[in-house]
Formats: sequence, structure tokens, C-alpha cells
Amino acid sequence: GNNRILHLNVQADGSETTHFIDIKNLDKTQLHDSSLLMVERQQDKREGEITLSGHTTAPGTYDLKRISSLAKLLDSPSLFGPDIYPLIGIIERQNTQNFGEQWITFAPYLVVQGDFDRKLQNGDIIKLFSNSQMRSWLKEDNEHADDGADQNNSNRNFDRKKQPRKISYVFEPKQDTAFAIEYPELYRFLRDYALSVRGAVRFPGLYPVAEGVSLNAVLNASGGLNVQANKKAIEVTKSSSRDAITIQKRHGVDTTNLDSQRFRVDLTDHLRHPVLLGPGDSIRINTTRDLDTHNTVLIKGEVRYPGTYDVAAGDTLLSLVQRAGGLTSQAYAPGAIFSRRSERLQQEANFRAQAQELQLTLARQIEQDDDDVTLEEINSVQKLIARLNQSSALGRITVEADPALLKTDPSLNILLEGGDRIYIPKRPLHVRVRGEVLSPSNLQFRKNKDANDYIREAGGTTERADEGRTFVVFPDGRAQPLDLGPWVHDSPLIPPGSTIVVPLDADRFSFLERARDISQILTNLTISAVFLDDLNDD
Repeated sequence: GNNRILHLNVQADGSETTHFIDIKNLDKTQLHDSSLLMVERQQDKREGEITLSGHTTAPGTYDLKRISSLAKLLDSPSLFGPDIYPLIGIIERQNTQNFGEQWITFAPYLVVQGDFDRKLQNGDIIKLFSNSQMRSWLKEDNEHADDGADQNNSNRNFDRKKQPRKISYVFEPKQDTAFAIEYPELYRFLRDYALSVRGAVRFPGLYPVAEGVSLNAVLNASGGLNVQANKKAIEVTKSSSRDAITIQKRHGVDTTNLDSQRFRVDLTDHLRHPVLLGPGDSIRINTTRDLDTHNTVLIKGEVRYPGTYDVAAGDTLLSLVQRAGGLTSQAYAPGAIFSRRSERLQQEANFRAQAQELQLTLARQIEQDDDDVTLEEINSVQKLIARLNQSSALGRITVEADPALLKTDPSLNILLEGGDRIYIPKRPLHVRVRGEVLSPSNLQFRKNKDANDYIREAGGTTERADEGRTFVVFPDGRAQPLDLGPWVHDSPLIPPGSTIVVPLDADRFSFLERARDISQILTNLTISAVFLDDLNDD
């Protein structure tokens, strides 16, 4: 019966008039030839109802007179779906004063616990979300790769890194996601109401929250703490737009000598007051050990039980050798190769930086149109750049590996770190010759031979050799330059297991501004290549 009636009438002069007819006064309305009555049904407008939608077991319309508040609507956890997102829900409301749309936040878990309530109004739409909905908006963040080495990979690429999935919420990195395009208003709203969780949790990232959610609730929503999490030092940073110190003092948190916006929370203190959080806050969960480090070490070679071993704080090289059953009778402890992951990463970073610098230098030289630069010289530099970009580093640290000496002098007993690799070789009977010789070889050791003898047995030096920079690497990793002049009679003794390296003449790169650095680069590459073969030899 809620109809609207218009009377359209044509006048004698042809003009048309429109009159609204009150449905109560139909009997008083005069109609004429050509009169037109238009009966239009007004849009239905329901009164006294609210709507529950989203991740709920009982969606639909509810009587506002009977259910006048959130607490009466969400009076049982059974109304929530099985995967409810507990930190935020939204009330969509028509503002009766300015007729704009208003979104009001609440935490569903606080409502059902009886710790929060809000009066509802006619036409309110209450929206609930699920964890799966939120996590469907998660994206892989490939910019943060795991730095841990694959401890079970014994091939040449022994330091190749694992690439686990790193997760961050859609609200953080990009705004051109499908969710942001399909629901731009909701995207912006949830992003504005997000807090940050970083560190040792299963799903770090940004989480939309209502005001007043607890620290424990946020940690649970982020998947819980990892086993490496330091529960005694949870760092909380309050948003600068909110009075952090006042809020925390109200809940009994000691803020003495702390930054005005930052404090630490001890989760093991069961007597502590709850820490309440809100949009814009930040949580960092520190670790008791490096999450990116595989806490295992690999020992190979002449030990009774070679393989991968777990490592804990305080473990040493001696304790590892003992766990591996000790050295075999053929072991040559002075020739032990100890490779540390952090050193490998640093050396490889240096290789890549040197390659980039050489590339820029070469480009500048080519732009100068120097006629003295030959195509062969340019190709040599490009090959060196490619080698720097592709080479693995050794990361060697000189250590003492003889258990007897380690027991008598504990200061030599190095502490282990996750990612360390140790190779104990057999007692060698050869001397290696590498670099710019005609036939790089492993030559039989003779106590009366000197460096010149071994180089001659390897065919002598090539025309590209820099004989003046020849050096020997002793079994323990120490290096010493060699003088190969014909009148030299005090050449150092070359023990078995040593490596003689004849480097490439850096004058071949004299057209480069950084030619003086080439010799050192080539030396590092040669040493890494020689001993990586040992470290990765089965």
C-alpha cells in the first residue's frame, strides 16, 4: 500500500501539468479526458533489522528489538565459522546525520568473551572474516631469501641456498593485487587498521586489528612463536598517534627508562598485566639463535663417522671430532680445511662487487675509443667478469685440527657455527702445481725438490705467467711468496700437501684503471677453486 500516485493532465493550450495525489483524497480528485494516472511503488525500506554476514554459521537478518547489541548477537562461539579471524570485524552503518557510510571495528573474540560490546542500529551489517580469507591475500616475498646452506648437498655447489617461502600480508607491499582491485575500499580500510608482526613467528606481516586486542591474541593469529623465539624479550612499539605510555601504565607495565613508544614484554611472566594493542603498533619477536642458519655442521674425510651433525652453543672442533669417532690412522690434521659459512658469503659478495666494478671500468675504457685496447684484451676481462660472477668461495679459516694439541691448548679449540664445513684429508704424498703452467698436475713429493723442480715437472710456466708473484699455499692454509730466480738457494721447503700457484700476469689487463687489483683477484679465485675440489671430494 505504500504507493505514490501522480496525475498528469493536458490543458487546453496543450501544456501538461503534474499533480501529486494524496491516496487518502482519491475521492476528491477530478479527472478529465486525456488524464494519465501514474502509480509507482516506493522502494521497500525495512525497519528494525540487522544483518550478520561473512564467516558465520548463522548468516542472515535479525530482529533489532530482540538483539540490540553485538554481545547479544555474538553470544556464542558457535556463531563463528571454524576458521574465524579473531582480531577484527566490521559494522557497516548508515550515518543518520550526514547520510554517509560508516565502518566501525570490533574484535570478535573480545565480544564473545564479554569484554566488548556496542549498541546496534537499524540497518547495520556485521561482517566477519576467516583466517583463510586473510591468508588468501598472502603473497610470497622472494626478496628475502634464506641464507642457510643446504647441509646435505655435497656436490660442487655446496653453498647453494635453500629458498623457503617467505610470507607477508597483501596490505604491505603492493596495491595492484587482485584483492585491492576488487575491493579497494575494504583494502584501504584494513591496511589502515593493520599492525606489524616481525621476527620469529610462523606468518610475519601486517595484521588488521581492532583497538584493544591483546598481544597473545595477535601472536596466536600470526601462527604462534617459532621454537627459536625469545619469549622473554618481545619488543612492542606503540603507534605515535596513540598515547602508548598512558595505556601501558594503566595496565601495570613498567615503562621506566624506556623509550616513550617502545618497551619489552616477558611472556614467561604469568603475573604480568595484559598488553593491549591497536592499529599502527609493531611487534618484534627476537630469536635466541639465528633463524636463517642451519644449526648443523658437516665433517668429511678421515674421521670414523663422517657426516652432518647438529651443533649447539659451546660446541667446538674438538667435541665434533670426538663425536665423529676421532681421526683415522691415515688422517693428516695439519691439512684440515675449515670453511665457515659467513666467510663464504662475504667472499662471494666481494667476487660479485669486483665483477661489477670491472664491468663498469671496461665500459668506460670502451667508450674512450682507445685504439690500444685489443679485442683479445676485452675478451679476457669479460671472461674474468663471468668467472667472478659464477665462482663459489672457500671461506677458509686456518685452524688446528689435531685432537692432541686441542686438548693441551684449549685456546686453539675453535667454536663451531651452523654451516661450518670441515675436511680432514689423508696424509698426502703429492704437491700440486696450479695456475699458468703447461700441465697443472699433482706431483709426487720428494724431500729434495724445491718449487722450481715441481714447476719444471708441470711443463714450466706459460707465456702469460707472472713468475715474480708465484706463491705456495701450505697444507694448513698459510701462504708464502716464492722467488724463482736462478740464483736463489734458500727456497722454502715444500711439504707434502702444499699447492704451488703461478698466477696470470696482470699486465695483460694494464689498460684497465684497476689493473693493479687483478693479481689479487686471480689469486683468490685460484685458491678457492683448488681447495673447493678437496672440500667437495667424496
